[in-house]
Amino acid sequence: MSPGTLQRYLAEELDGWDYDFSRFEISDFIAWVAARHGKPIHLVPWRLPPELFGAWVVNDSADYVFYEAGPLHVHTVHIILHELCHILLGHRTVHAGRELDALLTDRGPRIEAQAALRSLLRQSATDEQELEAETLSTLIQQRVYQRAGIAALSHVSDVDAMRQFMQGLGMDEAE
Repeated sequence: MSPGTLQRYLAEELDGWDYDFSRFEISDFIAWVAARHGKPIHLVPWRLPPELFGAWVVNDSADYVFYEAGPLHVHTVHIILHELCHILLGHRTVHAGRELDALLTDRGPRIEAQAALRSLLRQSATDEQELEAETLSTLIQQRVYQRAGIAALSHVSDVDAMRQFMQGLGMDEAE
């Protein structure tokens, strides 16, 4: 599917959702995705391996979204939205049982924990799935930005840094 066709398709999907983006808050959106998906979603701030910003791992009872806790808040929201988009799009991810339990117990930035997460993600999403999730997360952010404003995506006090990040996603105040 061409990028333009994919964007139109995902925008139509987004139009059909029963979510009010003018009232967007990331915690409410996570709850909405969890209800739609039928499983709880747990956010796990983590010191990720250098090549990862976020990761989605599941077990029988819940979904876990790992994210790098250090970036600018608006970037953190983008990372979380990207992983949620994998869930919304029905993508496949790593199903972990004991490995996930062990990883969650060993929360430190230790090399062993990073290696365990990297190992779990070797079966990660395809390039096509990454493109779909990235496109959908950008479309969601555009909706939020247009309907609720930049503050809904972040509470960062450095408004200039936030605007620069949003412009990098192809959004500016003129839209």
